[in-house]
Amino acid sequence: KEADALVCDAKGKEDKARGDAAYASERLKGVELRLAALNKERESVAAEEARARERAADASQEVYAAEQLRADASQNASRLAAAVREAEQGARSAASPELPRDANNCGAGAGGAAGGS
Repeated sequence: KEADALVCDAKGKEDKARGDAAYASERLKGVELRLAALNKERESVAAEEARARERAADASQEVYAAEQLRADASQNASRLAAAVREAEQGARSAASPELPRDANNCGAGAGGAAGGS
């Protein structure tokens, strides 16, 4: 009977160990599934980071191009302002009456060499 009791006890321990092993195997599968999900998430986050870096680089290039356009526009505005001033000055000069010039005198006025006294 003692041998039967030992065999029964050993079988009980074996069954418990098998149950523990099955439980550990199921837990391991769960951990592996979570690990696979985390790896996928890590890859997804890395891809999003790469896309964000690309967008940042594109935005940086756009900022540089916009700054160049602003500088060009400022230079154009300065040139246009100078052209407007010149045109206004030309218009004022054209509108102001000038003394008539004597063809022989080249603008020397009434007391010049051709008109003499």
